[in-house]
Amino acid sequence: MALGAALLGLLSGCSPRSLREVPNGKESLYSFLSQGEARAALALLSDLWDLGPRFPPVRIRPLTWTEDPFSDSYWRFLFYSLRPTSNLLWAYYASGETRYRDKLIEILRSYAEHDAARPVGPQAYDRTRFDNRHAAAYRALVLVNTLVKLRRSGDLPPDLEQSLLGSLERLGAFLVRPENFEPGNNHGYTEAAALVVMAENLPELPGAPAWRDLGLRRLEQLALDTIDDDGVQIENSPFYHIYSLCLLWEIRQWAHRFGVPLSRTFSDRVTSMTRYAHLVTQPDGQLPLLGASVSMDVRRYRSDVLSRIAAFDPALAYVRSAGASGQEPSERHALFPSSGHAILRSGFGKGEEFSRHTHILFDVGPYRTLHSHLDGLSLVYYSAGRTLLPDSGLYTYEPGEEFAYYQSTRAHNTVVVDDRDQALGVVRPGLHAGGPEWAYQSGSHHLYPGVLHRRAVLLLQRDLALVVDLLDSQVPHSYAQTWHLFPEARLQQQGLHVIALDETGPVLALHQALGEGVTLEIKKGATAPRQGWYSAIYGKQVASYALEYRVQASTAAFVTLIASGSYAARPVQTAVRRHSDTLSLHLCIDGAGLQAEVNQLAQHGESVTVRPLGPCAP
Repeated sequence: MALGAALLGLLSGCSPRSLREVPNGKESLYSFLSQGEARAALALLSDLWDLGPRFPPVRIRPLTWTEDPFSDSYWRFLFYSLRPTSNLLWAYYASGETRYRDKLIEILRSYAEHDAARPVGPQAYDRTRFDNRHAAAYRALVLVNTLVKLRRSGDLPPDLEQSLLGSLERLGAFLVRPENFEPGNNHGYTEAAALVVMAENLPELPGAPAWRDLGLRRLEQLALDTIDDDGVQIENSPFYHIYSLCLLWEIRQWAHRFGVPLSRTFSDRVTSMTRYAHLVTQPDGQLPLLGASVSMDVRRYRSDVLSRIAAFDPALAYVRSAGASGQEPSERHALFPSSGHAILRSGFGKGEEFSRHTHILFDVGPYRTLHSHLDGLSLVYYSAGRTLLPDSGLYTYEPGEEFAYYQSTRAHNTVVVDDRDQALGVVRPGLHAGGPEWAYQSGSHHLYPGVLHRRAVLLLQRDLALVVDLLDSQVPHSYAQTWHLFPEARLQQQGLHVIALDETGPVLALHQALGEGVTLEIKKGATAPRQGWYSAIYGKQVASYALEYRVQASTAAFVTLIASGSYAARPVQTAVRRHSDTLSLHLCIDGAGLQAEVNQLAQHGESVTVRPLGPCAP
C-alpha cells in the first residue's frame, strides 16, 4: 500500500476505523488514544510535529526533549504527554505500513533513553515539561496503550519493552505522590485513572497493587468533589462539563468492561451530568462560552463517546439531532442550584424550528476554580439561529494583558462598577419560575464593596427577553451595563437603542426602557483599556462591538428589552413604572401588548407575573 487505504479514507472524511480496526483492549482507556490523523502521522515521518490547529507544524531533528518552540504551555502539554505519537500507532494498524511503526519505535527509544538519564524527585521536577502532572498522566496512558498493543502484535523490541517498563514504573512513583495529584479539577480524572490503568495492564510492576487502590479511591473522591449535587462539573464552564463527561463516561465504561470495581458514587455522579449536558447545549449544537470555554459543537465533538451517552439519555439524543431522534426534553427551563447556572429556553421543536428557539444561560452561581471568570450575573443570549450576545470567550491561559481581559468583568454581559472587576465570591440565586411561554430567574451579589447588584432575566417568549438591573449603594458610583455583540455584527444606533445586523438584515435590537441619565459608549477592538474582543478559538481573537450603558449615581436601574429575529426591526413602545419594590413594564410590539411585573426582585417574597394585554397601537 503506497499510503494505506484507511489513511486515504480519513483524508476524504471517513472514520479512521472505517477499513481496519485498531486492536483495542484493556490498555485503551480513552478512545482517542487509539485514533489518529493521517496528516499528522505522515508529517511525523519527516520529523514534522503537527500538534493541531493552534500551532503550525514544527520540524524537530534531533529530539532533545527540551523542546518549546512556541513558549506555550498547551503545546508543551501535548508534546510531553507523547500524545502526538498516537497518530503513528493508529496509522500503523490502520494501514499496515511498517514505516509508521518504525518511526514510533525510533521516537520511543529516544524518549526512553532521555527519561532514564534525567534526574528524578521533587527537587528536580520540571513542571513546564516532563513533570507537568497532567502531561505525566497522559504520558502514562499513551505508553501503556502503545506498549501493550505493540507487544500483543509482536512489534515491540524486547530492549525497548524493558526501557518503557522502567519509565512507567517511574511514572507510577511520580503519580502516587500527593503533590502530583490535582484533586479540584478535570486534570485529576486522568491522574487518578492512569494509576488504575497501569496497575491493571502491568501487574508485574512492584507498585501496581497500591497504584490500583489509590487510583480507585481518588476517582471516588473526585466524583464527590468535582461534580456538584446538581450534576454540574464545578469548573463553571460548559466546555469543561462536556469534556469531563466524556472522560468520566469512558472511565466508567472501561471499568465495567474489564471488571474494575468503581464505586456506585462514581457511577451515579457521572450519570447525573447528562441533564445539564442536554439543557446547556444551544439550539445550534454549540455550547455557550461561559467561563474557560472555547467553541464546542456537541453534535461533532467526540461523537463516538457522546453517541453512546445519548443512547443512555434520550433527551441528549434529541438535542444532538435537532429532534430527529431521541425524546424531547421534559424541561424547558431549569436552575442548577449548586453551580448557579440557570437555563431559560423558549421551546424545542424539530429541524429548522429547533434551531430558531431562544436559549439563555444566566450565571447566578459562585466563583469556583481557576477556570471561572469574574462574571457574576452575566448571561449568554442565543436566538434566531445564532448566539447574538455571546460571552467574550477564553483566548489564552498565559498570564498577561489578554488573559486578564478575558477573565475580567467587563468582558461579560453584566454590570461593571467603577470600571473594576468583581471580587471573588458568591452570587445568590433568587426566584426561578415559569409559565406556558415565559421563564424567569433572578440573582444578586455584593461583589463590589458597598454595592448591591440585583438582576432579573425574563424570557417573555421566543425572540423577546427582558433584563432588569437594580444597583444600590450609599455613595455614587459609575455603573456600566455591558453587552457584547456577535463579531460579524453591523450596527444601527437610534439614541440609546441599538440594532445589530448580519448579512440578512436586522437580527437583534437592544431597547433601554429607562433612559434618563443613561449614556452609551460603543467600543470595538479597544486596547486602553481593552474592550470589544471575542475569542471562540484558543489563541485567536477578533474585534467585536461592546456596548456600555453608563449611569453615574448611588442607585441606578436598567430595564433592557432584547428583541431578536423578526422582532429586531419592528417598532417597540415600552413604559416602566417603579413603586417601592414593584417594577412593572408595559410593552407594545408588533401590535400586541404585554405586561410583566416583578415584585421584591431577588429578595424575600419575590414574585413575577406575565400577561398579554391584547392588541395595542404601536
